[in-house]
Formats: sequence, structure tokens, C-alpha cells
Amino acid sequence: MPGIVKFLKNKVSAMKSWLLSLQLLFSLNPAYTKYVLSQLKRTNFCRNFDPKERNKWLIEKLSEIAPAPAYKSVLAIGSRNKIEIDCLKEKKYEKVTGIDLVSNHPGIMVMDMHKMSFSDGSFDIVYCAHSLEHAFDAGKAAKEIIRVARNGAIIAIEIPVKYSTDTVDLIDFKNSNNLLGLFRPALKKVFWNEEQPAKSQRNITDTAVVRTIFSITKNGK
Repeated sequence: MPGIVKFLKNKVSAMKSWLLSLQLLFSLNPAYTKYVLSQLKRTNFCRNFDPKERNKWLIEKLSEIAPAPAYKSVLAIGSRNKIEIDCLKEKKYEKVTGIDLVSNHPGIMVMDMHKMSFSDGSFDIVYCAHSLEHAFDAGKAAKEIIRVARNGAIIAIEIPVKYSTDTVDLIDFKNSNNLLGLFRPALKKVFWNEEQPAKSQRNITDTAVVRTIFSITKNGK
């Protein structure tokens, strides 16, 4: 019986997710609608992808720089499935919230990173792995990340660089300086920064990656 209840809850959650996705899709301008359709297609195609091996370096370093319980609440942008949420919970963070354009798990809210419904200063940490390169407007997404993060929050980002963009992977930031530029003047301190070549010991993907962890300030100090 508990298994049936869980199954039904998941189905209801999935239905709500799709309804919210449709609402998001058809309430926007034509260019954005095309963008959302492309991103939804990719997200659904990769919904069972296991990011654990790919993202372990960023998560491990994040847990060293911003350990629980000093840091409690984490927003994970572009979670796609619960595996990323579970990886962060393994580091003992008290509350981990995921968002994506579509969700198949109650722990992941259907939301657009360009316009999040969270209150200002809601999170101690914003974690964003392989998501910002998909942004329709990276500057706007960065401003939203700053808004929903608390003053002094830690931002952890991983992106592919030096690759051929397409209709889904829209932006090649090329290096960490271009990425970090999105967050100035709120950028306070860069704690860690690295670039790893494709198919290397610390990067299993087909493209080079940049990883960075930094803090932000909202009072200019």
C-alpha cells in the first residue's frame, strides 16, 4: 500500500510539473517559447542522466568552503533529477531545493532561472552546474541568482567552455573571467577557480570545464 501511495503522489507531482511547464511555455514571447521548447526537449531526453561523477569535484570543494551546518539552505539550478539533490544532501545540508523547467520529483520545483519565485535572500548557497550555458539571458539569470541568495552567500558554478554552441547549449563563456563578470559588482571573494581539459582526470565530459566558487555581497562591502 505505501508503494501505491508513493506511486500516485509521484504521478500527481509529474502532472503538476507538466501543467506548470505548459503555463511557462505559452505565456512568453515567440522567441522565448522557442527557447523553452528546445530546453524542455533536452531536459526530458537527459532526465535520467546521472551527474554524480561529473559534478563530484564541484560538490566536494563546495562542502569544504561552505560546510554544513554553518550553511543550511541550498538552491540547485537545473537539477533535472533527484540525483544531484541527493549528492548535496550527502554533504549534510539541511535544506536542498532544486529547480528546472520540468520535474519528475517533488524535490525539484518547476521554475525559470530567469524569473524565480523565491523571496530575496532565501538561500545560503546557490549551486549551478551545467546550467548557465543554457540561459536565454545570462545576465538576467545572474541577477536572479544574486537576488535569491542572502548577503554573503556562496555561489558554486560549473560550465563547459571552448566548445561549439548550438540551439540548446547557447553560450560559450570561454573562461572564468567572462563568467565572473556577470556577477560584478556583487562579486565579493573568489575562493576557488579551475579549468580542466576535456576527458581528463578531473573532467569526464567531452568539453573543457570551468569551475568556480565565490561569495557575493549586497551592501557593497
